[in-house]
Amino acid sequence: MASRAKNLKKISFLFGNILSRYVMRTVFLSTLLIAGILSGLYIIFTFIAELGDVGHGTYTLLSALEYVLLGLPNNLYLIMPIAGLLGALVGLGLLASHSELLIMRAAGLSISKISIGVGIAGFLLALLTFVFGAFLGPWLQREGAFLKQSAEQGQSFSWSSSTLWLKDGHSFIYIGQIDSDGMLENVVKYDLNLNNTALLQVVRAPKALYQKDHWILFQPEITTESQTKITQKTLDFINWQSTASPALLSLIASSAENLTLPGLIHFIRYQIQNGLDSSAYELKLWRLVFQPVSVLILMLIALPFVFGPARSKALGWQFGFGLGFGLIFFFIDRFFGAFSEVYHLSPFIGASLPCLIMLIVLIMGSIKLN
Repeated sequence: MASRAKNLKKISFLFGNILSRYVMRTVFLSTLLIAGILSGLYIIFTFIAELGDVGHGTYTLLSALEYVLLGLPNNLYLIMPIAGLLGALVGLGLLASHSELLIMRAAGLSISKISIGVGIAGFLLALLTFVFGAFLGPWLQREGAFLKQSAEQGQSFSWSSSTLWLKDGHSFIYIGQIDSDGMLENVVKYDLNLNNTALLQVVRAPKALYQKDHWILFQPEITTESQTKITQKTLDFINWQSTASPALLSLIASSAENLTLPGLIHFIRYQIQNGLDSSAYELKLWRLVFQPVSVLILMLIALPFVFGPARSKALGWQFGFGLGFGLIFFFIDRFFGAFSEVYHLSPFIGASLPCLIMLIVLIMGSIKLN
């Protein structure tokens, strides 16, 4: 009898694991479906908004579509908590509508076992959210910004973390540093002939300042090469006509908003070492931590909707309520982030408080289930 009971317990354990994996797969695929639908809406509306800029410079319909697609991972990072909640509601709702949850419960599968399946799906989607927010999203968002700015202004860019090169007409410009006030340092300008086959002159300037529609290079040293000799001269200043404004160059130099996680950490250290306010970037860093956590929490919140007092409601009602609940979380997250910046609260508090509120809601819902 003991052996038989042990075998039955083992079978029940394996059966429960199989059902938990089935729940996990259903919820995971439902969330991907919802994320795909929301992404489609993002692509359509963002592309329509970009049509107004088509025709500026070399910015074409294809460029606009490429720009929109490059911004998609960053958008997915932002909407994944809502997509996770809706996906869990749809997945569990479909199982409930086909009486599969009822059969699972009748077979002895506890709500805890079902929540494990939802939790595993949430954990996988949380990891995906972290990758989008910390690495893929900012990188592609920056590439998209480069694409749009360069196409609209007819520029070509080549950039790395240590140097900045700008192609401006028949000139190649190296910029050593861009100060926060828009001043350029260590500027070297290489002027080529019309065919870009021969170097005409090299201009080196320690400082450059933008005024109206042109740059002023201060104390430039001009080196000119001819067939017979090389001449050098130093002037007080010269004008450099260019469409590359300070705003554009700052964008090329990678806005901190589009930094990946390693770059963001490095930038925060730089701000702190130089006595600058880094709270806005620390808030972004902590959001990278708590955004994936919010995905997991919101997906688990779907369980009280399905098994709680709202279980008798139609799937459409649950979906609408879940959408409203997800939007509330989104606005709470944006509110506390801005609130912490305005009132100089800890960035950790601004990023974690929305998650804490949702965690309290989840605990209260779980208590009612039990």
